[in-house]
Amino acid sequence: MQNGFGCRVVLAGFCAACISSVCFAEEEESSAADVLNAARDARAIWEEFPGFQADLVIRYDNETGKGKVAVDDYGEVSLSGFEDFDTKPAMSQLGALIMHRMPGDSFAPDAQFAGEKGEHVLGRLIDLKEKRMGSKYRVQGDLITEVNRSMGPVRLKISVIDVERNEEGKVLPKVYAFSLWDSVSGQLKSSETHWHEWTRVGKYDLPKTFVAVASSENGGNILRLGFSGHRLAD
Repeated sequence: MQNGFGCRVVLAGFCAACISSVCFAEEEESSAADVLNAARDARAIWEEFPGFQADLVIRYDNETGKGKVAVDDYGEVSLSGFEDFDTKPAMSQLGALIMHRMPGDSFAPDAQFAGEKGEHVLGRLIDLKEKRMGSKYRVQGDLITEVNRSMGPVRLKISVIDVERNEEGKVLPKVYAFSLWDSVSGQLKSSETHWHEWTRVGKYDLPKTFVAVASSENGGNILRLGFSGHRLAD
């Protein structure tokens, strides 16, 4: 049976945010591309990342698996010790979680502010002007607060509920909602709420707890990842 974790989307450069007090007049002084890249640069990123290992407990509804996770310096994830336990839902989430902390290039040189009436609660809408997924972001201050994409038969929206800042003032995701709609009918197909907890190891903010609560037309699932005993690679 298909579940809420069946569709995974790689959201390059996605990081999240709650509502900021920065006013829109200040945002208008910069181009849309500059505003978007400033928000992207505000993320907590693993610069010169050596990789890490940790003990990992995966809980998926009524099932529990215990083993180890290893992430190399390129962000590749591998699991061990989970004999006879389905790790696919966990691996799907782990890949996205790690990817969003890895360095990457700036993006959206052709981005433009979208014409809107009034001031949206999540900030100004920016159209990336790319045809592949028709991506549109909302930005407020130095925070990306919403991501909108069209992917053939489905339409994606990520709405940020809360974030936290690390010792350097960089942004880490805390709580956000991930929703998919049918592009033709507009029917909501699935919705997930994600919650993150982080721990400081050396100069890196590594995952401590991740929870995804998923609901879809076929039911719902809860995934919890618990990390402990973090060790940076030599």
